[in-house]
Amino acid sequence: QDASTFEADLREIVDSDLGYDDLGVTFMKEGIWRIDIPDRHREGHEAHFKSVMEQYLEYLKEGEIPDWEISYMRVKYYLTTQALKMARETN
Repeated sequence: QDASTFEADLREIVDSDLGYDDLGVTFMKEGIWRIDIPDRHREGHEAHFKSVMEQYLEYLKEGEIPDWEISYMRVKYYLTTQALKMARETN
């Protein structure tokens, strides 16, 4: 799709579907937009680690991981491995 349609769609998603208020979208350069996150929505490493650990322990206790979490992990590892591949190709 063209850039203006993409930006409009991105703004609509950021404004309505993410569950956080006052997120912003900034056009950086062709093909690149930045999602702006207000400080009040940010948590430090320790707080984030605590919430991730608590969720992990709950999954461990239940003996299973939800399907949505598995799909998120697949996406995360795909993106990570592709980024590493791209980084190696540029050096």
